[in-house]
Amino acid sequence: MLDGLAEPLSDGTWVNSKIARIVELIREEYPTLDVVWIPRDKRAAEDAAFAIVETLADGQQVVAFYVQTEADFDERVLERIIRADMLNKNPQKVNAEMEARAAAYRLAQEKEQRERLLDSLDPYNFAIKSGKHKYTGSDGKPLFYDY
Repeated sequence: MLDGLAEPLSDGTWVNSKIARIVELIREEYPTLDVVWIPRDKRAAEDAAFAIVETLADGQQVVAFYVQTEADFDERVLERIIRADMLNKNPQKVNAEMEARAAAYRLAQEKEQRERLLDSLDPYNFAIKSGKHKYTGSDGKPLFYDY
């Protein structure tokens, strides 16, 4: 899931990988929040593209805020959520905005690095699971595995 590439959704539509990464981070870090994409054919030109929805303790869902366009859906959305969470826990926090920005950037970078690592391991996992006993490394040397 690298930036600029599109990821397929379950309904057959596609979404930018950066948006997908931020949505995954929001769902991992804040289980009471969810991101709802409003399809282009179901909204007017001035309507928001995304809604951040919070599930309350009684099961009711309320919209926390909207994100206007796909271009606006990046680390700033995660930063806004983190800043609101920080201020809810400690309303006197003076540097919540800077800390939220740093935390959002760090979380997004860590998620991207994990994905890059997993993407780089795919060819090796395929080779090991293939059942062959002889492999060639990138330098042309033969690699042998004993099973």
